[in-house]
Amino acid sequence: MFYVLVFVLASNVVKGQTYDTVIGYFGDEITWDIDCRGRLVNLVAHQDTLLGTQHYRKLAIASFEPKHYSDKVNDKAAFIREDGATGKVWIRDYIKVGKELVEKEVLVMDMSLEEGDSIQIPISNLNQLEWVYVDRVYEEFGKKIIEFDYIVRTVEYQKSGRPQILKEPDYLQFIEGVGPNIGWAFKYDRQNSYHFVKAKADNYQSVWPMQSLEQFNKQPNNRRQVKQHLLSEEQQIGW
Repeated sequence: MFYVLVFVLASNVVKGQTYDTVIGYFGDEITWDIDCRGRLVNLVAHQDTLLGTQHYRKLAIASFEPKHYSDKVNDKAAFIREDGATGKVWIRDYIKVGKELVEKEVLVMDMSLEEGDSIQIPISNLNQLEWVYVDRVYEEFGKKIIEFDYIVRTVEYQKSGRPQILKEPDYLQFIEGVGPNIGWAFKYDRQNSYHFVKAKADNYQSVWPMQSLEQFNKQPNNRRQVKQHLLSEEQQIGW
């Protein structure tokens, strides 16, 4: 039964792949370092599972600095899946509707968009969707990038916590193989803080920004820390 499940999961992910994968293939460990007002939170997509006929991965906190993040990884995990043919990514989680928690799947990314298109996605939290419009589409480092007319930051927070004004504001982007440049931290942030992706790694290999693995491993929340955490957690199919 285990080998049948592995085959189905792998087939669902690879079939029809047009864009570089954001959440990885069966068995991969995908991590994002996300800046939250000068502090880093490290998110990981791992542990494959099937819900119905759809392949999902668990999205959880691997390590963090901000005190307002949960210190129990599994308590605040969600599911994430993608369609490689369109570059669409969804997060499945329990969302508060009125006084009740309702399980919903929310579209958070679509790489098939072109200039002039629009999409409704969460910016600060999964409960609040906002319309954004594609301003331009271009390619950088071999990756398709969709940029919207939505400013996501005007300052960059330093380690001291002091903001430094950017020469030009950063706009919301979908980056092929990486995800939104605001990442997924809104899923876990109780304060709806500012978020910005600093780096992404697939199986401990840097894929964003385009730099050497040696440079990437010098960053806070480096790959060795993440690997040590994951090896200490029970690895299993399903959740």
